[in-house]
Order: sequence, then C-alpha cells, then structure tokens
Amino acid sequence: MAFYHPEYPGLEIRAATKGENAKAGAFYVTKSGRYLSHIAKQAYASGNLAHTLLINKSKYNQNRCVYREESTNCYTAQVAGSQAEFQKSWSPGAWVSLCKADRGDIATTLDLPYQVIWVPPTNGKEPWELSPGATPPPYVAGKLKLFVPTPEDKGISTAPIFTPGKGTGGGVIMPEPGEPVPETNKAGFPWWVALILGGTLIGTVLFVKKKKKNE
Repeated sequence: MAFYHPEYPGLEIRAATKGENAKAGAFYVTKSGRYLSHIAKQAYASGNLAHTLLINKSKYNQNRCVYREESTNCYTAQVAGSQAEFQKSWSPGAWVSLCKADRGDIATTLDLPYQVIWVPPTNGKEPWELSPGATPPPYVAGKLKLFVPTPEDKGISTAPIFTPGKGTGGGVIMPEPGEPVPETNKAGFPWWVALILGGTLIGTVLFVKKKKKNE
C-alpha cells in the first residue's frame, strides 16, 4: 500500500524499508547505511555532487527537515536548513539529516523510521508546484516579515556622545537630533573679570599719586 503525503495529495512517499527506491518527484524515506548520494543515484541515475545538492537544497527540505553538519553523522550539530543554500562541496556544512533521531512528526505519524525528504525532479520543482490545491509554505508565498536593519544591527552605536572635560562625571551629553542646541558663550572677558581688573587699575593709580604727593 502506497503512502501519500498528508499535505500534498497525490505525491507518494516511497520507503526503502518496503523495497522502494527513491524517485524524482516523490518523497522518500531512507534506511540504515544509505547516504544522500545513494538516494540521488537512485532518483537521477547519478549520485554526483550536483544531483545530491539538488535534494539537499530543496526548499521543502530546508523548511521541514532537520539538517546537520554531516548527513549521516548523528553526533554533529544541527544547523538551520537555510544554510544548505551555501553548500557547494562534499565538506561538512548543512546536510539533510538521515538520522533516526530526526525523523520528525510526519514520519512518526506514519510509523516510518527516518524523516520524509523531498526528491525533486531535475527541474527543481517543489511539492506545492506538483500537487493541485496544495498551499505553499509562508516563505514561498512571500509572507515573511521584511527585516529592516536598525543602526545597532549595522554596528552603529546610538549611545549618548560625551565630550571630555565638562559637566558631571567628566562629560557633557550632546543633544538628541531635533533638539535645540544650547547657545554657547561668546568669546571675551566675563563682566566680573573686567570689574576686578578695573578696580585694581584704579587702586594702582591712586597709590602712585599718593606716593608722589608725599615725596
């Protein structure tokens, strides 16, 4: 009896434990000892890097499957599926997991041993493009909130600017944008300095006159 994906009517889930091979344009559940390249070879008659990455970079898999740094090394860290977009070689990075621990809710519901992965046709079409009436994931429909970076995200500090040498604590806070800039004192002598100098000058003149008179 064939399994069909509950979210994509008409699209088969093929299981290795039932003796079924991977097929382009169908879902697939692997078995122990298989690598992603083995799945690609069954589906495309070639397990080369390009065909393996075609599965690994599927948007369905990125959104719904668990990814690890290495596909069959279940001790490596889990990573975001979106990181698969940057995978360009066989090296560790972001690979769809073929570990029992990562089988997920669909496989658990259908009593399948590994997670259900999408094996796209060679044109790269996703399941919602091949299943009539299926609803695309939110990110495909463009419903994700647009990220607008703030100054902090760009590494620009918005903390108050301090000028050393003035004010409490050795600094003075500059006004925020839009606030009036306080008027600075004009250059010159303050009035009280002029008053002191004037008094000193007058006293000196009187002292000199008095001294001459007494001579």
